[in-house]
Amino acid sequence: MLLELFGVVFGFIYLYLEIVQKKGMWLVGFLMAAVYAVVYWQQEVYASMSFQIYYVLVSIYGFLQWGKDKLKAGAGEASLQGVTESETSQIIYRKMPLKVLLFSVLIYTAVVSFMVLVLGKYTDDPMPFADSSITVVSAIATFWLSKSYREQWLAWLVVNTFTVTMCLRIGLYPTAFLYFVNAVASIYGYLHWKRKGVLIG
Repeated sequence: MLLELFGVVFGFIYLYLEIVQKKGMWLVGFLMAAVYAVVYWQQEVYASMSFQIYYVLVSIYGFLQWGKDKLKAGAGEASLQGVTESETSQIIYRKMPLKVLLFSVLIYTAVVSFMVLVLGKYTDDPMPFADSSITVVSAIATFWLSKSYREQWLAWLVVNTFTVTMCLRIGLYPTAFLYFVNAVASIYGYLHWKRKGVLIG
């Protein structure tokens, strides 16, 4: 229970940093993922546990990628659109290519189908489809986030909604509350990035 509460605290900090697009989000996310890898392992939701390990690795890439994007925007690409350097230091985003979306859908379909089969046959996972869907969409959304695609907020809305349901079923009530707040914040985050963000290449 105490470990889960630490994860919830890290989760709220992470959410705020994601909305305002601060690079320190990846460091907080690293800690949150490490905590939840243990929490989910204890609750036997193995796909969600594996995502936390994946996120630890992607956090390093995202931290470096966001640093490059901020430098790129500050160097002048965004300023060509009449935006000052101080503004670009806040929120920047890319337009998602159609091929990225189609590839993501393909990955989701293939990997979830495989994971549901494996989890249902070889583990005691109580919710193999929800667990698998949360894991795969989270992995996709994290990659989208590392590339600063604004659509990552919509993917997180799906993830957060599934996670609330799963956590209520397995008794992780503080975490369910965290992801309920995250679901609401996903809508706000999308609108906030749309209103305040600067499009880069």
